[in-house]
Amino acid sequence: MKKVFLTEICEIQIGRTPSRAISSYWGEGESWVSIADLNNRTFINSTKECITHEAVQKCNCKKIPVNTVLFSFKLSIGKVAITQKPLFTNEAIVALLPLTKKDFSTKYLYYGNYSSKIF
Repeated sequence: MKKVFLTEICEIQIGRTPSRAISSYWGEGESWVSIADLNNRTFINSTKECITHEAVQKCNCKKIPVNTVLFSFKLSIGKVAITQKPLFTNEAIVALLPLTKKDFSTKYLYYGNYSSKIF
């Protein structure tokens, strides 16, 4: 087995938190993942909070596709999950987006990060 850096097989995308001071950014809309949503969950299909379409557009938030590994790297380091629907994340979570689908296993990447806490 060949060891590689994550940057050789994935684009690492950092999330963003819209301003909480702007109430029109929060409420009904798009699922938004924070570290609290990663607790003891392999798959993420629901979140505690949502951001509005206005927040997505004005804050340049980037949507994370289905079947993407999420990884926390601030505060609570090393929490891992796989998305089951398109969603957005805060700035303490990265999405590991495969550069190619060829010879790539999302579950392998998930368990590799979960079991050995490789960053």
